[in-house]
Amino acid sequence: MSIYNPPSKTQGIFNPSNYGGLGAGGQITIDYLDANFISFPVAQGNTTLVGTSVLGNITQQGNFSTTGELLVNDVNVITKIGTKQDTIGNDDLTIANTNGLQPALNGKQDTIGNDDLTIANTSGLQSALNGKQDTIENDDLTIANTSGLQSALNGKQDTIENDDLTIANTSGLQTALNDKQDTIENGDLTIANTSGLQTALDDKQDEITTDTDLTLNSITTSSLNTSGRVGFDTTNIQFNTLVLRRPTGNDRIILNEIQVWVNGVNILPPNSGDLNGYFAD
Repeated sequence: MSIYNPPSKTQGIFNPSNYGGLGAGGQITIDYLDANFISFPVAQGNTTLVGTSVLGNITQQGNFSTTGELLVNDVNVITKIGTKQDTIGNDDLTIANTNGLQPALNGKQDTIGNDDLTIANTSGLQSALNGKQDTIENDDLTIANTSGLQSALNGKQDTIENDDLTIANTSGLQTALNDKQDTIENGDLTIANTSGLQTALDDKQDEITTDTDLTLNSITTSSLNTSGRVGFDTTNIQFNTLVLRRPTGNDRIILNEIQVWVNGVNILPPNSGDLNGYFAD
């Protein structure tokens, strides 16, 4: 009864006037029913409809097949799908071709400055930190617990032999050498440019004074000047006295020659250059 309108509050369940022309003799016949029959809403088999308008929602179970157009607000969905790119390759998605991306970017901060990113403003960071160890102690980091370390070590040479390390095989060495001066000339090395020299000099005594004790193995000089005693003139006074004292417990001083030159003159007697090997007691 396909032409029978659904009942309403003001209409009975069956109203013959809704059927229009009936069968032969104005009767409802089997031929008439066969021509105008519609199955129960839960159909047992296939149903062919000439046209259907649905004012509510459609719940679909199974496949939906159509040989015509699939229109949504007068837009052919099948045609639209056919114009789409099958695969999105590198650089296919630009800001202009990504719906809504430009307005979203416009609302973002252009530059992240110092202190802009805090733990609270970084999604998930606080939770991640809470799961971390506060302090890494000795032996906490093993090869197995350090991501990628074992693989990196497996690719390394066990022992570095002579000539294994060349400039080309030492990371950054060539660049460092290129920045260095080829030759050190006179005056190139100053205290400020010599690492550690100023500190070493700061620990040294500025000058040797009359209060300084010196201990040495030997001394050779062409001119040795000394100051006089306290109360005397101390201006460039040279030696005027030589004292040889025999050590306690020895009976002699063994010498081959003694010369004392003062202002270009040997002040010892002429025979002092030949002492026969020692001074007598």
